[in-house]
Amino acid sequence: MYRVLLSSLFFLVLTACRTSSSGDLKQLSDGQQPMELANLNIFDKTHVYFASNENNRIVQRQLSIPDSIKNYDSARLLMRLSCPNDRCDYWDRKGQIFLYKNVNGEDVKFELMRFITPYGVGVGGGDDQGDNRLIIDASDLLPILNGDATFEVFIDTWVGPGHDQGEGWLVDLTLELRNEGREKVAVEVRNILTPTPVPYGKVGVDSKQTKNLENLPEHSSSRIISYVTGHGQNYKTRQEAARFPDYSTNKYNCAEFCERLHTFTVGGVSQSTSIWRGDCAKTRTDKRQRGNYTVGRAGWCPGDKVNPIIMDFDKPLLPGQADVSWEPEAWVNPEDENYNGGSHTEPYYSVSALLVLYK
Repeated sequence: MYRVLLSSLFFLVLTACRTSSSGDLKQLSDGQQPMELANLNIFDKTHVYFASNENNRIVQRQLSIPDSIKNYDSARLLMRLSCPNDRCDYWDRKGQIFLYKNVNGEDVKFELMRFITPYGVGVGGGDDQGDNRLIIDASDLLPILNGDATFEVFIDTWVGPGHDQGEGWLVDLTLELRNEGREKVAVEVRNILTPTPVPYGKVGVDSKQTKNLENLPEHSSSRIISYVTGHGQNYKTRQEAARFPDYSTNKYNCAEFCERLHTFTVGGVSQSTSIWRGDCAKTRTDKRQRGNYTVGRAGWCPGDKVNPIIMDFDKPLLPGQADVSWEPEAWVNPEDENYNGGSHTEPYYSVSALLVLYK
């Protein structure tokens, strides 16, 4: 998928971003009586692209979310990706939705949603089965979806207006609010892992990520919400791959094409899960994709949202026991050299995680 070395990811730090401060809050305003359903429009056909004279891969929007959002107990993020001038980016690109909030005087970056663009077509405009928008349950995130906030969309596209492989993407994103009488109410959301590329299988590099949490409020239980996707291809050619056993079962072609267990440990209690997506052929885009979208991948499919890892822990975290960690299944890369930026790229996981505390 990615045709640049892992080190190029740090280029994101230097990318320009465009900010819009105006907000469409007509459907959700202060003093409003609770309704069964309300919407907050975050992005409206926002053009995300890259050009030789303009880097618009990151777009931000500043909003002041009315206090009336507290009247709702459930939320969803609904996304549509469409094609500028009917010319979507030809390639599958990683995309993310972030929220920036000032928490106790510190600017914190929360990953709300992750997705992979389709090969050259839109998604969310409807297909022969009806509504095919990319939808994420954001109910647990309501404690941070209030007040002054900056929303950000990032797509790792390298095309734009005039490019022969498409003009980027148009992004629509809506926060849909509901009242569903939820019994479990989140009281706090903390960022554990800011989206980070973690090398996988590299000798001498520990992939484990750990965070110690302090000054936790009173709570009864907790939940991990994490986005983990595998990237990088470990073989230059299929013929070269044949030198290794079990290539066909995806044991070595990491990290995009290998299935691994991922373990989260919260307060000394561990849970493990696989992120493998073997259902990519069922992805519902507006039209049939142009590329090789049917092959299974580590945590993602072209043209679909990334399903977050959700792990529930039914006991409160006690003082001194608030270590939270993520660790992938152990593996040593047999081909950790001679990366070419195309068919043979360094394996890594893109990892982020939030901790939700409940009353």
